Amino acid sequence: MNYFKATDDQRAQIEHYWAEYGQHLPPDADKTSAITFHRLMTVRNRLAKGLSPVKPPPCIEPATREMINISFGLKTLDNLDKSGMTPKQACEFDAVLDHVRKWIKTDKSLVLSSPQFGIGKTAIAQIIVDAFKLPISGGGEPQFVDGEPDFELWDHATMIKSRDLMALFQDANKDPFKLLRRMRLIVIDEVGDEGNLVYVAKDNQTKEMQSRYYALIDWAASEGKRIVITTNLTKRQLFEQHFSGKTVSRLIALVGVGNFINMPDLPDYRIKQAGL
Repeated sequence: MNYFKATDDQRAQIEHYWAEYGQHLPPDADKTSAITFHRLMTVRNRLAKGLSPVKPPPCIEPATREMINISFGLKTLDNLDKSGMTPKQACEFDAVLDHVRKWIKTDKSLVLSSPQFGIGKTAIAQIIVDAFKLPISGGGEPQFVDGEPDFELWDHATMIKSRDLMALFQDANKDPFKLLRRMRLIVIDEVGDEGNLVYVAKDNQTKEMQSRYYALIDWAASEGKRIVITTNLTKRQLFEQHFSGKTVSRLIALVGVGNFINMPDLPDYRIKQAGL
């Protein structure tokens, strides 16, 4: 719920929750943020269940990667397979991973681009999603309930294929962002592989696709969401052909300086795994 767009009754509800549960949030929490309101409701629900309130840190620290790997067996930036790479390729790949580690601590969006397939763009994006699902208490330790990891508070990231994203806009009577509103971070995978938009005339396909992307990026900017894009398009193709000018302008503001990453030339790990 956006504080500035809320009705008087909704603002009163936000103020009530803030006064009641605000002490459980980080010191830099913004009362006017839609994300903060969701956190307040989560704390309220946890207390109602007799659980301890979770005080999340302001960002996910990369140092938690080892803990994720040990506790849940998830793929991390530290254990991505680099076998088959030359020393130069491994060094260039490590530089990308180091940049992602630093980026995670910011509030910016990210673009991972390469015309090559099977070099880890989606794998890195999935690791980012898993990082935002990490259960963290105020002390930086995993939060457990009845012996199981509690993902309730930090399940705030999702990955969606570009084709599926386009499909969210098919029904004009439904909110295309309904499933995305509680997310802090949204990964759009395989931008450039949207396919044909159903119920859209052939000569209007590009214009409609650009309109839908603008709606998403504009919404993300207004709601404080972080976007991660993976694509096989080059920067020029993405900015000059695939997205409209106003979408590019919004996206550049979200991404900031240095967060459009051109992946290095690497071997296709799927071909390597198949032994071909």
